[in-house]
Amino acid sequence: IPAEQKIQEIEAEIEPVRIEVVYDSSRTKNLYMNMIENASSEIMLFFPTPNAIITQEKAGIIQLLKQVVKKHNVKVRILMPYPSTILIKQHSQIPFEEDSSLIGHNFDSLITIRHIQPIVDSAPKSTIIVTDKKLSLVVEVKDDTKTIFEEAIGLSTYSNSKPGVLSYAAIFENLWLETELYKHIRNVNEDLQKANELLKINDRMQKEFINIAAHELRTPTQAILAFADLLPLYPDYKELVEIIQRNAKRLQRLIKNILDVTKIESQQLVLRKETFNVHDLISLIVDYRQQLKKLNTVKKIKLSSQFPEEKNIFLNADKERIVEAISSLMDNAIKFIENEGSIYVNVKVEKKENNNDDPVINNYILVKIKDTGIGISDEIFPRLFTRFASKSINGTGLGLYISKSIIEAHGGKIWAENNKDGFGSTFTIRLPLKKNKKINYNPN
Repeated sequence: IPAEQKIQEIEAEIEPVRIEVVYDSSRTKNLYMNMIENASSEIMLFFPTPNAIITQEKAGIIQLLKQVVKKHNVKVRILMPYPSTILIKQHSQIPFEEDSSLIGHNFDSLITIRHIQPIVDSAPKSTIIVTDKKLSLVVEVKDDTKTIFEEAIGLSTYSNSKPGVLSYAAIFENLWLETELYKHIRNVNEDLQKANELLKINDRMQKEFINIAAHELRTPTQAILAFADLLPLYPDYKELVEIIQRNAKRLQRLIKNILDVTKIESQQLVLRKETFNVHDLISLIVDYRQQLKKLNTVKKIKLSSQFPEEKNIFLNADKERIVEAISSLMDNAIKFIENEGSIYVNVKVEKKENNNDDPVINNYILVKIKDTGIGISDEIFPRLFTRFASKSINGTGLGLYISKSIIEAHGGKIWAENNKDGFGSTFTIRLPLKKNKKINYNPN
């Protein structure tokens, strides 16, 4: 640099451009730590190998970084290859994650590490530090197996040249952005893999459903046809007519379930809401008592129920669909009581805890159906309310899925739990009771 230019820079209090090649490792360490101590806003660090950060830590550089962060609120970003977990654990106290897919890890609120692909072994390796985008230090790694700073490094280049420093900063920023791109690509790949797995599961479930549905459709149909052929020969046999009717209803119910699933999947489930008294559900309990009397020779099931004392509790809902959902739970309770047991239906009003949540909703109606059957298996429990979730040979596993869809379409919830005594399970339906104008109700 010409002498005149140096004089002008001194007079203008401009720091002269300085590019220094340092051969003394002790001086390199001093420059390194001075840069960190004097940083005011940002420090960029690039470590070429996992062992390099161990060397820095043993030299007290990592601890100094933490001190500077706390004292001056300096932001520190570190780029390094995926760490060798065993090596890090043996020599370092830095809390690295073992998951090699980790992109960023904060061991302080302002110190962030991101990992890049390892550098080829034969390539020259250097540790690079840039502070405040004003100073840079490039330190050659001479022997990466050494953990003592002075023994591990070779020569270094110290510079305050603006073009040179900004070049290193730009390279660092590009690598930093690449880690975000790699993370995004990896997340997309993971999402694609999950979607592919879901497609495989759905495909398998559809095949299972087709097999089950074919069996379920074929069995009642064959019974209907067979007994229909026998009717002319036995005109007085009412039992045969009952068998035909029972199987015809079973077939009708199956077809209805399949149609309902189709409507739910295409979001075309239509609710025909009306205002009805919750006590109207008592007639459903009466119907089931009659059914259980007929089953008395096969199963002995005691059905009891409890309804609120208040008579005028009105629900604005699709009555037919609500009855369908409750009936599905009742049918399951009966089905999974093997020989003898009980079913308890409890209908009550649940007071709303916070009236500010939804000013339209007043309280909730709870319908609990508790049985003493075999309970819900651990295998089925996680997917209980999904399609085709069934371990029974007599059923498609659509009932609970349809019930859940019906209840949620009313803004309600449905859940299940195994009873604490180990016998049977309890299903709970919760439906919102909305505030309405006073309704004249005729108890008759």
